[in-house]
Amino acid sequence: MDHLINEANDAGLIPGKTYILSSSLAGSPRNMIQNYQDAMAIVRKYGKPDLFITMTCNPKWEEIVHNLQQGQTADARPDLVARVFYLKLKASVYVIEFQKRCLPHAHILLILKDDSKPKTEVIDKIVSAEIPNINITPRLYAIVTKHMIHGPCGAHDLNSPCMTNGKCTKDYPKQFQQQTIANINGYPKYRRRNTGQISNVNGKTIDNTWVVPYNANLALKYNCYIKDEVVLL
Repeated sequence: MDHLINEANDAGLIPGKTYILSSSLAGSPRNMIQNYQDAMAIVRKYGKPDLFITMTCNPKWEEIVHNLQQGQTADARPDLVARVFYLKLKASVYVIEFQKRCLPHAHILLILKDDSKPKTEVIDKIVSAEIPNINITPRLYAIVTKHMIHGPCGAHDLNSPCMTNGKCTKDYPKQFQQQTIANINGYPKYRRRNTGQISNVNGKTIDNTWVVPYNANLALKYNCYIKDEVVLL
């Protein structure tokens, strides 16, 4: 405002009419401030978040595929993709990003009720970092091996986007872990047993060291990339 006033005084011009953007306009300064204040009020009343969930739209969802015209692909219909993603997303505190492949991507914080807080002894019931047994849960196996496998990068692909100076920035592949360790820098180190379960991803044989942490119920419900992390700080 000071700049506009100075310019008007120096040039003797009226720079125009000032418009104040509504806080309902996503991404505007007032919108960001309002969302931040709302989020802080929720944390102040209910406590810190317990789960950090990252969810990416699946362009193969039936709701998207069935509404594409003949010969169309999902990246040609960002309006349809965004609408379907929004219908599936039900959260109070979240941030939406759009990835380079035109898919909406949500970061969600969940606060659980006191009797549902993720204690150390039940973390393995909430989060899994292992490939499911294909004979016991074939649908979950298909979803996890399709959406919840990182890379593979490293020696499998040195040009992977996650690689910096010859190392994966996400620290994959992880080490095998017989039991969950409660708190490593605020996050659990999830159980990744050497169960012998393997899968073929992009022509590469992978095991549990490549699995992104997930919740089985959420994976089965949404059939997409949906990462689940327990926050212990």
